[in-house]
Amino acid sequence: MSKKGNNYLTNPHDLLIKASLSNPQAIQEFAKAYFPLDILERIDMPSLKLTNKSYVTDELKEFHNDLVFSFKIENQQGYAYCILEHQSTPDFLMHLRFIKYNVALIEDYLKGKNETTPWPIIVNICLYHNPDEKPYPYSTCVYDQFKDPNIARSLGIFTRFHLGDLNSIPDKTLESHGSINLMEKLLKYSRHRDAFNILTEELERNRSWLLTRENYWKVILIYSTHVIGKKGNSEKKLVNLFKDVLSKNEEEIMTTIAQVIEKRGEKRGEERGEKRGVQKNKLTVAKNMLKKGYDINSIQEITELPKETIENLKKEIKKS
Repeated sequence: MSKKGNNYLTNPHDLLIKASLSNPQAIQEFAKAYFPLDILERIDMPSLKLTNKSYVTDELKEFHNDLVFSFKIENQQGYAYCILEHQSTPDFLMHLRFIKYNVALIEDYLKGKNETTPWPIIVNICLYHNPDEKPYPYSTCVYDQFKDPNIARSLGIFTRFHLGDLNSIPDKTLESHGSINLMEKLLKYSRHRDAFNILTEELERNRSWLLTRENYWKVILIYSTHVIGKKGNSEKKLVNLFKDVLSKNEEEIMTTIAQVIEKRGEKRGEERGEKRGVQKNKLTVAKNMLKKGYDINSIQEITELPKETIENLKKEIKKS
């Protein structure tokens, strides 16, 4: 008979457990048997309930099910997340399962709440049974999954993240960071009202090594066009800056900017689901460059469009 037949029970373990824990007394007895003692002593026992939540994906339910108990612990929301292990071979990646399910539980809990809402307390439990009556063979401590548990524990994996707050790091300290200091400064002051002048200072200060990094200056130019250019600083102003400070060829600078403009046009086209041809892209670039004040000869050289086409575009822009 097909597994989907009327006599087939897709998950007998789930049926047994849910039926067994269908009343408050059984739920409390389960907690007394399996909750860690330090948790059990601190929870408000009358608040203990079995929820209908589940975070195990359908493809994994053959191997294990989950139970989610909710409770109050010292005026905080708490959950006991219990995995019921059914597979004959113990899951070496059980820690990873718990991490994934805990993340899903927290995200579910935070839905519709303020982002500063405190996270719930979660205690993880695995109810294990093996057909060969063998004891569980793996460590239950997540740090033992690493080659050196002591390093993992000391680095605070899963317990904290390490912060590099650019706003609180003095500029002099950033300037001691070698070739990454320009990146740090640009990120730090990207939203600053005086970002253009700061860019000027940083290009002058980093000029010597910038000239040895081949095309890295183009990256800085592209970044500046996207970020600093949005603050009312024209591409022409950026062209003059890179030409004067880094002694770069104006044509190469303009070509780089034109490529940026072209990619912007392609991106807008993709977002609208349009398939733009090469000719349309060139027209978009030419139109944008005209709006930025570039002369027709320069636009013709970069886009390879006929001069007459560019002149017509210029007339269209004036009319609009």
